[in-house]
Amino acid sequence: MPDSVETFDLITMGRIGVDLYPLQPGVPLPQVESFGKFLGGSAANVAVAAARLGRSTAVITRTGNDPFGTYLHQALEEFGVDDRFVTPVDAYPTPVTFCEIFPPDDFPLYFYRQPKAPDLEIRTEELDFFALRAARIFWITGTGLSEEPSRSATLAALKARTKGAPRSSTSTGARCSGRTHGRPARTTPRRCATRPWPSATSTSARSPPAYANPGPAPRR
Repeated sequence: MPDSVETFDLITMGRIGVDLYPLQPGVPLPQVESFGKFLGGSAANVAVAAARLGRSTAVITRTGNDPFGTYLHQALEEFGVDDRFVTPVDAYPTPVTFCEIFPPDDFPLYFYRQPKAPDLEIRTEELDFFALRAARIFWITGTGLSEEPSRSATLAALKARTKGAPRSSTSTGARCSGRTHGRPARTTPRRCATRPWPSATSTSARSPPAYANPGPAPRR
């Protein structure tokens, strides 16, 4: 391993996108007048959460070669996440996700990841295996196994981790799998690391745990 390789506490690999949340809670999307724009995607969220705890983090993913992709790079940098492994894909737009907010526990999600999300275009030949082996923790989304070339790249990264590397972790990413525009996920989504929940004061059994609350996201 080269002496110059930077060792990260955490490297995540998988989904990234732009989350558009209504600024008017309790209103269905056809009546919403304005939205807030936030960094989204489970791989990005986990990296941000660790960075907020003072850990050195990086994410392996891909965005569209578009203004939303530029925004995601800016957001990652603002949260202290290294974006050197985030590359553009000319063929596909950056994914967006819309949410309806019906407190205390109903947050339908609408994913737009068609015809294909750029984060499913992660390629084996672009991986930094030295950085992957050196990271203390490697975390992946199961969504990356759903389609090539991301599937092969994910398996190659995991294989590299089996040779004396520290721990690895996997998220199924089931919240997104199979749910695209027009098909909402009527479940309580996990609290995003980059923004507060609209019902942060709720104490219902389905509410996110208080320890996950990162506080308000900075205005952008």
